[in-house]
Amino acid sequence: MKEKLIIITGASSGIGEATAKKLSFSKNKIILISRDIKKMNFHYPQITQQDYQKH
Repeated sequence: MKEKLIIITGASSGIGEATAKKLSFSKNKIILISRDIKKMNFHYPQITQQDYQKH
């Protein structure tokens, strides 16, 4: 199966957060978008610990 690029908006809470966490176990590339960087850093501290890029 070909690797996909998945873009998730509202990734710091609610449905966006749940979707991001569920899809984080897939082999796809995931782009998380949120207006609240503090919540993103709280919910996804592993982004800086694993092989992810943070912008």
